[in-house]
Amino acid sequence: MKINTNLSSLIVQSSLKSSTNGLNIAIERMTSGFRINHAKDNAANYSINTKLSTKISAYQVAEENAMMGLDMVQTAESSLSQISDGLSRLRALATQAQNGTYGDKSLDAINAEANSLATEINRIFKTATYNGKKLLDSYKAEIPDDIGCQVDLTPKYNGFIENPIDYSEAEVAAMTSLAGVDETSAISAGQYSISSAEELAKLARMTNSGLITGGEFVLASDIDLSAYSAGAGWTPIGTEANGFQANFNGNGHTITNLRINTNQKFFGLFGRINGADIKNVGLVNCNVNNTGTGWAHAYIGTLVASTEGGTLENCFSTGIVNGAVCVGGLIGATHQTTTTNCYSECNVTGVENVGGLIGNPDGAGNHVVNCFASGTVKGNKNVGGLLGCISSRVENCYASGAVSGNESVGGLVGMGWSSYRIINSHSTGSVNGKLYTGGLVGWRGNAGITSNSYASGSVYGEKYAGSVFGCIELTRGGIQEFINVHGYGEVSGTEAVGSFAGGVCVKKDGTLYGGISITGCTVINQNNIPLVGNFLELNGSVYSNLDSYDMSAWLAGVSTIYLPPEETTLQVGINSDASSSITFNTTVEYGSFDLLYGLKMEDAGTLELLDSIIKQVNEKQTEIGAVQNRLESVLEQVGIAYENLVSTQSTIRDADISKESSAYIRNQILQQASATLLATANQTPAIALQLL
Repeated sequence: MKINTNLSSLIVQSSLKSSTNGLNIAIERMTSGFRINHAKDNAANYSINTKLSTKISAYQVAEENAMMGLDMVQTAESSLSQISDGLSRLRALATQAQNGTYGDKSLDAINAEANSLATEINRIFKTATYNGKKLLDSYKAEIPDDIGCQVDLTPKYNGFIENPIDYSEAEVAAMTSLAGVDETSAISAGQYSISSAEELAKLARMTNSGLITGGEFVLASDIDLSAYSAGAGWTPIGTEANGFQANFNGNGHTITNLRINTNQKFFGLFGRINGADIKNVGLVNCNVNNTGTGWAHAYIGTLVASTEGGTLENCFSTGIVNGAVCVGGLIGATHQTTTTNCYSECNVTGVENVGGLIGNPDGAGNHVVNCFASGTVKGNKNVGGLLGCISSRVENCYASGAVSGNESVGGLVGMGWSSYRIINSHSTGSVNGKLYTGGLVGWRGNAGITSNSYASGSVYGEKYAGSVFGCIELTRGGIQEFINVHGYGEVSGTEAVGSFAGGVCVKKDGTLYGGISITGCTVINQNNIPLVGNFLELNGSVYSNLDSYDMSAWLAGVSTIYLPPEETTLQVGINSDASSSITFNTTVEYGSFDLLYGLKMEDAGTLELLDSIIKQVNEKQTEIGAVQNRLESVLEQVGIAYENLVSTQSTIRDADISKESSAYIRNQILQQASATLLATANQTPAIALQLL
């Protein structure tokens, strides 16, 4: 029996520590539910558990990503379904309207519903979003303020761009009333007031009889031409033989309800003018319809059919214009004429030389300055949002309507010919064509200058399509100059698609007549397409593909801003490689929905256009449907992987509660026994002292 060393106490203390540690471990495992709480519990399994936890967290996020992606795709699909329903209704209306059993009022009702549907379709297209991300509408460039039209053309004066009041009411009242003039009298000078539709019709009769050779005619009030709607409708002021040679001043008044329905040439409010000045008049709610075809039925406009000299200033028009050749929303054709501060909101349809403002401003003496057009324009050849076929100067102008046609189709100009100039101008509407389709100009021929201008509308062309030019011709003398010209719109097509120009045409065997100068130009490129889609050669009068042509030195003047395709990438897996992501695109390639504005259901080409748009929407729906199926499959796969990992982690990490409960009870009993025995062991030295 020893005093200094109480061996029995030490033994009991060791047992007590062991049982206490065991009890603590059991408590920790039962309260946490985990068998491995620290690396010391099982170093290998702890490492495995940590990796499993990371993967499980990643799969949880991947599942959320896939679910959000599915929600986004379903939102896009829902919007496309609404658009598809609207297009189906439009096609039904077109089929109905083309039956030939409906009168004008019935067709107006059908077209009113169609325009409402077109507005709704475009609204859905442009506003479909998910978490602030546009789903259907495509990229829109930010355009600098110092290019394009540099003049404010907002109509601030009751529909007029400039103040249209040249004469006071008293001054007009002091003029000779045309009503009091003998209809058989000749007029070569003086000022005459016109206050009624009857007086305006009298002016037409006197002009067409060759009696008006000068003077000025001023509107004293607004005029309604509804009374001249029957049959062929209004008889124009001025004919091919006897053009209007005086001056006409609307003085801020409007002429409403102009109706023309004919198959003759030179039709508008004015038929043909010779050196006349027309200004300050607005034409509202026009319906000009020429049913003829070919040049024998040419020159159709709302204000003027054709000009030979003179000026047109501060005029506008709204309504509908249909014709054959040289058809414009305001003027059919001009020659040696200056047109300033004019605009048209008319929807225009024609065959050749069709423009939103002027069909054919022909000749170097023509100038179109501070003008715009906003209506839709449709035609076959030489179709432009502002001007159809030009050989003139265009400055500070723009077009914003959708343009569609077959050959030489441009957002601003359909065909540019013979040393024309485009300065400080732009186009923003979508352009849809088959051959030579450009955001700014369809066919850019001969020498000329295009400067400080841009196109931002989407472009689609079956062959030779460019964001700026459909085709540039270099087969004649002179220099083609492009200075600070930009293409900001998307461009797509079937063949020969270029970010700058769809094609460049040279002579046979690559001979180049004339030169080309390109400086300071920029294009947006989203799909890695070339600056020039393809090259053509001209052999006699036949155009054909040219295998290759080196324009790299000239094209150095074009800078390209490369943008990634408008795709959405979803991270639906836990790895960093491509197998863990899904990439897709919900946007529609080009803004063809703009073409629905002003679409006449009874027109022959309406069904074809609707079918092409419906096909486009259906293809996108199919594409999105495939993405939906893939995402649903991904969700299922991610769920299975998640369950397997959780099961594996449970096997490694989770505590067996029954086993830990037994350990807890065992260690608790051992702890209690050790505590009792420790008290006894600690009494042993005291017993030894009793022996002393």
